[in-house]
Amino acid sequence: MPAATVASVTVVCLENIHCSRSLREAPGLAKEVSEILQQDLTIEETAQNVWNALWPPRKRRQAAFHVFGMELLALMDLEATNNFFATFFNLPPFFWRGFLGSTLSSSQLIAFALVTFVLAPFSIKARLVWHLIANPAGGYMISQYFGGAQEHIKPASGQPQQKLEVTAALLYMSLAELSLLAGQQTLI
Repeated sequence: MPAATVASVTVVCLENIHCSRSLREAPGLAKEVSEILQQDLTIEETAQNVWNALWPPRKRRQAAFHVFGMELLALMDLEATNNFFATFFNLPPFFWRGFLGSTLSSSQLIAFALVTFVLAPFSIKARLVWHLIANPAGGYMISQYFGGAQEHIKPASGQPQQKLEVTAALLYMSLAELSLLAGQQTLI
């Protein structure tokens, strides 16, 4: 199948991830919300509990991961998109099927990202690292995985920004070291 067709089919599948997940999770969520509504809580407490039922930390991490990936894909030209999807479909089926079916846990998504990074050509590795460092979706994803309940990493927020800078520097150095070991040109 031509890479452009694979990319188009994959984007359609990704757009349906949230729909299939919503349908799959609706009965359990409806039960949980029903139980919350039966409690003697204030409006604020009810709203907070329903929000937490809809968006527990694991779902926020998964959503942040998907947003990061979709924003990265939206910025790629055709050649980069083709390279990305060639890598994507060279992953073990557990990963690409799990990603498309939205069945990977947030920790499995990290494993998915690491395997993707290892298999990707240098140009995709560079885009991934740059997107993680420079795009707000990268900071948001990092905060969801490592920052607990923080809203997201904001440039003028002091301590969280320092964490982002340290993480970005470590990732950048790791990529440079990996490329040297592979005998490829570096970003530095």
